[in-house]
Amino acid sequence: MYSILPYVFLLTIIIILLLTCPISSQLRLKNAIEEKSIKDLKKFKVHTKQIMNSEKEQKNALKRKNRNHYSRTKNWRICYYTRQ
Repeated sequence: MYSILPYVFLLTIIIILLLTCPISSQLRLKNAIEEKSIKDLKKFKVHTKQIMNSEKEQKNALKRKNRNHYSRTKNWRICYYTRQ
């Protein structure tokens, strides 16, 4: 009777470990997926913010009628129409 007790103890420990390891690995996998989705969301927000900033800059340039750009396009139009 006493010679079986260590084996029973080891067997129960092994069974407990086998039952808990898949749960912990699933939790780690779930956390990794959540972290990846959070990182992707942050990258997406940064990217959309950059796009919005560039659109704002373009609108501001059109509002101010950036003189260098405006004069270059105006000169090009004059040159283009005089050539024809």
